[in-house]
Amino acid sequence: MKNIKIVFSYDGGLFFGSQAQSSKRTVQDELELAILNLTGEKVRITVAGRTDRGVHAFSQVANFITGSSIPAERFPQALNSKLGRGIVVSDASEVPLEFNSRSQAKSREYLYFVFNGRNLPMMFWDRVLHVTRPLDMKKMSEAAKLFVGTHEFVNFCGKGSSQNHYIRRVDEMEVLPAGRDMIKELGFDGELICFRIVANSFLYKMVRFIVGTLLDVGTGRIGAKTVKKMIKGGPVDVKCSVVAPCGLYLSNVRY
Repeated sequence: MKNIKIVFSYDGGLFFGSQAQSSKRTVQDELELAILNLTGEKVRITVAGRTDRGVHAFSQVANFITGSSIPAERFPQALNSKLGRGIVVSDASEVPLEFNSRSQAKSREYLYFVFNGRNLPMMFWDRVLHVTRPLDMKKMSEAAKLFVGTHEFVNFCGKGSSQNHYIRRVDEMEVLPAGRDMIKELGFDGELICFRIVANSFLYKMVRFIVGTLLDVGTGRIGAKTVKKMIKGGPVDVKCSVVAPCGLYLSNVRY
């Protein structure tokens, strides 16, 4: 028996999330079916980070135990030949049997993309969030720094979170311009903005709540003082905004 670690990307708009669900197309189900068709083995994969319906991934990680004689380096091409539209395996390697892609992950990185402009280029449809109101990059960047550190993120998660506590450690958080020259070459006015966050783990919809809050700062709806109160975990007199999943990407898992 051997433990195979795979790295893969997917279009979250084509799936009902990454975790297996009965009667719905999920990333986990598709990968397990591809492994079954390839090796004849019914395996259960362990995925590094759970993503919700509509959330994409550039570099998701999973592992599974197999008795197959297929060399690890051949799994990407072999699995891609069995997978349907929306998932691509880019790398595979053999790891120690005790390796667990979820529990041994030290941090995860997410990117959230926003197009700030009047008309959304067709290439970004269902791939980024479209915001037409002007955004203050400087204010958003300054507010983003407030999230770095260990905080009580109870104000930044969706209902239905089953966590025992809401304390999380954010290692990095920044707001970056991305692709301005490319957008001009396409004949559009606007800017692609990237919100980048790295943390040890995330609560349900945590990234989407944080980005929504920073966008509220960018439009002037709330100020930095309000954000500080929200991060402290106490009650606040404003309703937290949550952005759509279409602009969210799991971009890296670190071990």
